Amino acid sequence: MNKQAKNALLGVLIFGVTLSILFLMSFVLADFASWSAVADEGNITTFNEDTPTLLNFTVNNTGTAHNITSVNITLPTSSLSFSDGFLMNLIATGNVHLIVNTSFDVSTASANWSNNTNEGFGDLIPNLTSAEFQINISGTAPGKYNISVKITDDAGAQTERNLTIHVNDTTTPYSVTFMPTSPAQTANLSVREVTINVSANDTHSGIGSFNISLYLTNESSTANGAANSSIIHSGGALNDTGYVNFSGSHLVDGFYIINITSINDNPDLINLGTNNTNSTGVQRNITIDATPPTTVIFNSDTDSGNFSKREVIINASANATYTGIDTFNISLYLTNGSSVANTSMVEANHALNASGYVNFSGSHLVDGFYLINVTGINDTANNVNVTGVQLNITIDTVAPSITLAKSSSSDKNKLVIDIAITDSTSGVNGIACTATGGGTGNIAIGGGSDTSQTATQEGLSCSSSNVYTIKCKDHAGNTGSKEGTFSTDSCSGGGSPGGSGPGPGGSEWITTFIEDDEPLETRGSITKELAERHRVKINVVGVVHYIGIIADGLTGTSATIQVSSSHEQESTLNIGETAKVDVSDPIDNVYDLSITLNSIESNKASVTVLPLQESYQAGEPSITPSPPEEEEEIVPGELAGAARSLAWLWILIVVIGIVVVVWVVVRKRQKAG
Repeated sequence: MNKQAKNALLGVLIFGVTLSILFLMSFVLADFASWSAVADEGNITTFNEDTPTLLNFTVNNTGTAHNITSVNITLPTSSLSFSDGFLMNLIATGNVHLIVNTSFDVSTASANWSNNTNEGFGDLIPNLTSAEFQINISGTAPGKYNISVKITDDAGAQTERNLTIHVNDTTTPYSVTFMPTSPAQTANLSVREVTINVSANDTHSGIGSFNISLYLTNESSTANGAANSSIIHSGGALNDTGYVNFSGSHLVDGFYIINITSINDNPDLINLGTNNTNSTGVQRNITIDATPPTTVIFNSDTDSGNFSKREVIINASANATYTGIDTFNISLYLTNGSSVANTSMVEANHALNASGYVNFSGSHLVDGFYLINVTGINDTANNVNVTGVQLNITIDTVAPSITLAKSSSSDKNKLVIDIAITDSTSGVNGIACTATGGGTGNIAIGGGSDTSQTATQEGLSCSSSNVYTIKCKDHAGNTGSKEGTFSTDSCSGGGSPGGSGPGPGGSEWITTFIEDDEPLETRGSITKELAERHRVKINVVGVVHYIGIIADGLTGTSATIQVSSSHEQESTLNIGETAKVDVSDPIDNVYDLSITLNSIESNKASVTVLPLQESYQAGEPSITPSPPEEEEEIVPGELAGAARSLAWLWILIVVIGIVVVVWVVVRKRQKAG
């Protein structure tokens, strides 16, 4: 083929392609903004939902025989609507432009341009003329739509084309919430496992995915790092859920944030590959605490050891690292395990270091041995310390029982008292008894076992009586007391041990009257009927003294009275006599009391003791008897004269009697003669 033929053929091809392009471009769509001109039905114009958008298209009337009389646009769905603003720009031959601004009822689903809207310039689009059209349109429902464009010419022939548009979904997912199976806000978990279930809504596209993270935080709730993170794809429903379970030893005890963000809708349905993302999401704070409470201890005010009350105070504390202490289970058991004396579930204040307090009391807390058991310490995450702490205690409300006896090791100048102690509960092991009274020397406690002790006092006078008070305390603080009177061996070397203490003469005091509840100087006086070996216990200026009638010391008219304290003094008084006594130790030359022998009847002496403060000279006796009040003194001479007067009286009476008898006899004889 020669060069001219090739050029001719190329020209024919170019002409054919040009005609084809002109035919296909009989409808040309162009975006109002920067979009290039595209052909209809094969291209898509895209805009966002709820955003009015100007849509431009061109109608070319390439025909030579007919004019276009009307152009009609019909919207396919109520989701699309017209907005104000319609425009037609006629591109006429010779650069003559006719602008047609047309207003339509935007509530209708169609718009129509016709010869009637051409302002009297004839046909709408003459042949071989193009017209540009502009409509303002918006869409409320995302989707892909075909808008029908119907073109009618003056011969009544119609041609229909489609304007394809895509309304984008710009609504992000909303109503992001935790499902009930998720941990609650500020939940405390005692397991190293967290199950998270969330839901979200989307208006058009459906939920595509959830980004779920679990962060370990410091105490200020600042995320230190993601312990777990996962993108969960959902089913694409408008209301859909996302589920994930995080577990493992890496979930250490601590404070965590559950963070649900980047909830995406489904890009494949409407948005042509783009996502709407909710980046706010929701958060929750939780605590993982799988460690039971620690450092369970008894506080200082807890009763421990042995005590003499039917009341037990228990106060325990425990520590937790992340979740507070919730409850303490406190029980009080008799140690034989047969019964629970008391038990209580004590609520704490949910602090990390908290205490539980309880007071058990009542008559049911009998004497015996008990176990305090504090277990089942729960924290608010429901971790339980089942070990707890225990404490043994003893309730003992009974004082020790004491028995006293004079030991055979006593002698003339020493008293040894055997002390037998009985205490059935807390015991007296390791606790020494105490002794008071006796002479002026020290009283030593010792010897024997804890339940068998001795009280020893030396430097005593022979045949001296001594009163001792022995007190023994058990481990619960109960104190038993026993008083006994004991005498040293007789000065002659005889004598034997006595149970209650021998008095003077080798005998024993058999009765002691107790009158020392208040000092003698306060009472004013004490009067007692005392038989032999009876005595009265008195209090003079806070010091105990004894006043008694010694054995064989009582006659029909006198009594031998012994005053004993740190030293012994004796005085024999006749009825009516009074003895003044200095009982100070050492003596201070002041008589402290007086003793008067009032009478003696039925082998008992009535004795009155009065307080006294009377000085005497040094060297005088510390006990001095005073005679009774003086009666009229009859001198011996007067007594003899009186006797002689009585003798003469009797002689006179006898003489007169004899005279009378003689006279009577003489008279009888005279009468007879």
